[in-house]
Amino acid sequence: MSLRLIVESATLKTKGIADYVNTNFENAKKQLTQDQKTTLANNSINGANSLIQLLQSGVHNYANSANFEQTVAMSIIIGAMLKITHSKK
Repeated sequence: MSLRLIVESATLKTKGIADYVNTNFENAKKQLTQDQKTTLANNSINGANSLIQLLQSGVHNYANSANFEQTVAMSIIIGAMLKITHSKK
């Protein structure tokens, strides 16, 4: 749930979580190392839609989303998106 709150806080210039993730996911993924991309793939984060779905399920059903490795993978891509949208220039 805290990852969703971080993403919600980052959506100032977009229309919400889905728009933010759809706008930034692919560009952020290009910034990752091959090991990080493998971590995403191994944890079923294959695209923006899968990340959005995981963010939604984390709020509505916490028990089903308590996978540590998947949470780490989500953090990697969310961090990359925040670096793109919120780093100082």
